[in-house]
Amino acid sequence: MVAQGKIVWISGPAVRADGMADAKMYETVSVGEAKLIGEVIRLTGDVAFIQVYESTSGLKPGEPVVGTGNPLSVFLGPGIIGQIYDGIQRPLKDLAAKSGSFIGRGITTTPVDMTKEYHFNPTVAVGDEVDVLINDHDEAVIKFIYPRKNYIIRKSVNLSKEAHIIAANIDLAVLIVTVINPVTPAGFIDRFTVTAQAYNIPLLIVFNKVDIYDSKANEKLLEFEKTYSSAGYRTLSMSVLENIGLEDFKEKIQNKSVLISGNSGAGKSTLINALIPNLNLKTGEISASHRTGKHTTTFAEMFDYNMLSQIIDTPGIKGFGLVDFDKEELATFFPEMLTALKNCKFHNCRHINEPGCEVLKKIEKNNFSKSRYKSYLAMYNDDGSATYRKNDYQ
Repeated sequence: MVAQGKIVWISGPAVRADGMADAKMYETVSVGEAKLIGEVIRLTGDVAFIQVYESTSGLKPGEPVVGTGNPLSVFLGPGIIGQIYDGIQRPLKDLAAKSGSFIGRGITTTPVDMTKEYHFNPTVAVGDEVDVLINDHDEAVIKFIYPRKNYIIRKSVNLSKEAHIIAANIDLAVLIVTVINPVTPAGFIDRFTVTAQAYNIPLLIVFNKVDIYDSKANEKLLEFEKTYSSAGYRTLSMSVLENIGLEDFKEKIQNKSVLISGNSGAGKSTLINALIPNLNLKTGEISASHRTGKHTTTFAEMFDYNMLSQIIDTPGIKGFGLVDFDKEELATFFPEMLTALKNCKFHNCRHINEPGCEVLKKIEKNNFSKSRYKSYLAMYNDDGSATYRKNDYQ
């Protein structure tokens, strides 16, 4: 029950109020018609002695004192950074906006901008092997993170350009690709393959939704399969809904920790639901206007597929930025380039316009995918401003 009393006497910042039997020690109260902020500092029966944190001039006996039921407290959050407060956490700029250069009495403000968010990049990732300690509250506290054998990392395509590890200790990365509904850009595929290659993660490229492909889409599918198979990557055509290729996929992921990734709307959640039916992961429709998927997964999460296999579900990715790559080593992450590199005339060949470049010779002879080469050039010349979402490389 909220305490409600009346002022009996005032002495400077101290106020005595009667009828406060329901008040609690250190409770915040509203004092007088001006609703000044005060704190209960002493209780004797139904008499409360209150410290008022604003000027008490003008207060009169008989004015109301109303409890809030809460102790004097402060709000913490990202919005606190950069603010200047008075002694009861009222932002001075807000006070100035309401009362001018002199602080008015009884003014209430929002202490913290609740729309601001902390920047947070966790040091632990899904798939990490850790030592934990169970504390007295039966909570697990991570004490040690074991060295990772590999990890998949990406740079955000938004303005922050922040890098974060998606998952670690991966036995197999599965990239779900769709030729239509939605279209997975070749540039996106190539950035993912380069990252997997750089961090020594075996990769399986799965072409999903083949049951809805028309003749044009099937031509594109065959082109993709040829391009990536000749580059040394394993591929699989599949339709989760029609159970095409699903049993073959199950065999390939046995006894492995498997990361499943891809564009939003490519069918990751549908695939995981087919593998582990009791999960009932949320799936989304494809936008009719933009032909793109909508995010249904917001963070990476690991699920047990069986006793020896785990599935790591990841958020739908619209762009895939590369992290910490030297331009000079980029070509080594294109397997089909490796055999040609040692035959280039110059040891520091960029494979762009140098004479005697073996890679350029392969392209002229149609022995190297032009789509993949365009991706190579885009990555080599990337200044960090690209979004990697457009279908630029087909």
